[in-house]
Amino acid sequence: MATEEEMKALLVLLIVLMAAATTAFAYSSDVAAGMSVVVAHTSDVVMSEPLVMLLSGGVLLVLAGAVRRLPA
Repeated sequence: MATEEEMKALLVLLIVLMAAATTAFAYSSDVAAGMSVVVAHTSDVVMSEPLVMLLSGGVLLVLAGAVRRLPA
């Protein structure tokens, strides 16, 4: 059986995935155009591994804080 913290994490993950899917389906042409603009502007930017690890760790800390503050 899943613990309370695991259930909170799954709930946050589900909400984030549903929001992303809704955005992708509702604004698919706008999202595709926006992504192509972002890729065109950042194609020459090379992100180092420590920078990627720092950003992903920061995102995980923010999500962990959100899960922790959810009501029991």
